[in-house]
Amino acid sequence: MTSPVMSLVGSYWKLLEVDGHPAVAMDELREAHIILLAEEQRLVGSSGCNRIMGTYEVTGDQLRISPLAMTMMMCSEDLMRQEQALTAALEAATGYRISGRSLELFDGEQIVARFEGSDPESS
Repeated sequence: MTSPVMSLVGSYWKLLEVDGHPAVAMDELREAHIILLAEEQRLVGSSGCNRIMGTYEVTGDQLRISPLAMTMMMCSEDLMRQEQALTAALEAATGYRISGRSLELFDGEQIVARFEGSDPESS
């Protein structure tokens, strides 16, 4: 039995990898993730350290994310590196692919981030 295909919009996307590096988390409550909300095409989430927010536009399999705003807490060096890589990946994204519960963001042909999806109510 195959897992159901997740929807890009409205799903909780937990960061698995960014810029070729596995995701790190401060704790379970602040794992890096994104949620694309249908209303006002808003993106919300966390870098694993700071809250992130912005807007997005989807056309077919193309995805554009606006420059992001975020809170400015200091965290460990690992989390700060991840935050910089994640915001750069999100802002560079030109496309996406969903396979089952897996989301890949692309900059051209290059995968810049990978996520695992779940229903927002279960996260």
